Amino acid sequence: MRRWLLVSLLVLLVSASIGLPRTSAAIKIFPYTLSIDGKKVEFTRANHPVVLNGTTVAPFRPVFERLGLHVKWKPESKQIIGESSDLTITLTVGSKKAIVNGKLVDMPAAPVIIQGFTFVPLRFISESSGGELQVYGEEGGNNAWLLSAKQVQLNKAIMRNDLAETEKYLQQGADPTVGVGPLGPAIYSFVPYYGDNLEMVAFFLEYDMNVNAREEFNGITLLHNAVLYSRYEIVKYLLEHGADPSIESVSGTPLEIAEKKSFPEDQQNADAIAELLKSYLHEQPES
Repeated sequence: MRRWLLVSLLVLLVSASIGLPRTSAAIKIFPYTLSIDGKKVEFTRANHPVVLNGTTVAPFRPVFERLGLHVKWKPESKQIIGESSDLTITLTVGSKKAIVNGKLVDMPAAPVIIQGFTFVPLRFISESSGGELQVYGEEGGNNAWLLSAKQVQLNKAIMRNDLAETEKYLQQGADPTVGVGPLGPAIYSFVPYYGDNLEMVAFFLEYDMNVNAREEFNGITLLHNAVLYSRYEIVKYLLEHGADPSIESVSGTPLEIAEKKSFPEDQQNADAIAELLKSYLHEQPES
């Protein structure tokens, strides 16, 4: 009995601290940081995502807007509408039915108003909009990592070596420096992995990617990746466009990676890349 009272008191204290109804013991604070397209979403105590009866719900406006959806709120019908050029999602507070591009779809939980904020099922919105949501524990910094549809499609286009689709999503604002997860790898890293596609690298720079962009947790740049996979032409192109051959990563500098000869079958390329890197390093002014 005493244990039950202590648990009940804890639930009441947690609910009060984030402004939630005190009548429900099925509410828990969402214990993860939410990042959308690599950027943390900031919440207040009042509108922080929660787990409600087993379903994670989050305030609709910051999530919809980060996913590229224009937001409409109809107070008379308590309807939330998120729109883009090819998507319309309509939800109604209190209803588990959503309308996605004219089709009626079931949701795991109904939108709910808490302390004046309207909360919606996070995973449902992520996937209905074409995005992907992955949740990482301690190894990923306790992060809920949400990629919008344009980021997901950019990644797929790169893996298919599809230049037209890659440019399409770059035009829409997709960012090749965003990681597929909180620990990476960055989307750009798949270009040298899948081939020697100079045009795709050129697209990245044309659409304002920083040639020296680094993965947050390991310091790896596109140049490091191109060296690792012995992509001589990409290495040469990047160096010609300002890539810094002296940048350190967890794997070392690009030159150190080349000298390790990770792929013996590409030894000739690795040797040529090492000489190319040395020539650029010699040109750099001493600090």
